[in-house]
Amino acid sequence: MSDDYEEIQPGVLVRMNRDRSKLDVGKFDLPGGARLRIDIGDGSTVHIRDFSVKASGFLQIGAGCLMRNASVRIVGPRTGIRIGDNFSCGVTRLIAVYHDIRIGNGVLFSQGITVRSSDMHSIIDMESGERINPARPVRIHDRVWVGQDALVGKGVTIGTGSVVAGRAMVVSDVGENTLVGGVPAKVLRTGIRWENRDTDPRAE
Repeated sequence: MSDDYEEIQPGVLVRMNRDRSKLDVGKFDLPGGARLRIDIGDGSTVHIRDFSVKASGFLQIGAGCLMRNASVRIVGPRTGIRIGDNFSCGVTRLIAVYHDIRIGNGVLFSQGITVRSSDMHSIIDMESGERINPARPVRIHDRVWVGQDALVGKGVTIGTGSVVAGRAMVVSDVGENTLVGGVPAKVLRTGIRWENRDTDPRAE
């Protein structure tokens, strides 16, 4: 990776090795004065169809990643998204609002995934005037598999080696090596692991 950032358009700074990595962004939406810093590791291919930033944010992607048709929104000063090595996703929405999203190494997302650190709108207690649904950070640890059309909500931590079933809504923490599913997601099984290959038990 180059030590220097290249300003590819006003307010957007990118650091990557262009001989070994690729970045393709369909559309940037940065209001006046907003700044975005993007770091991409070696051997990663990143396609973001739309990228919206308010204030100043960052996107850090590790080595050997493949992102296809992602949509990224970052709101709040010094807020951003950190992704480890060997991450893969299909159509995905990553929404970091005032708190970061962190994704570990070897994580696999299917299609239609949404991860967000905010509900996007405030719910206010009428008596106290306080917001009762504040934004909170999201942490997805190493080797997590998230199934098609799942939602990972604000404040959630998903432990290493776990699986989120398709169309699940994860609104509370998930332990390590745990399978969860449903709306809201509940523990279906513990003590599991998953493999990238589709094994046939008849061939075992």
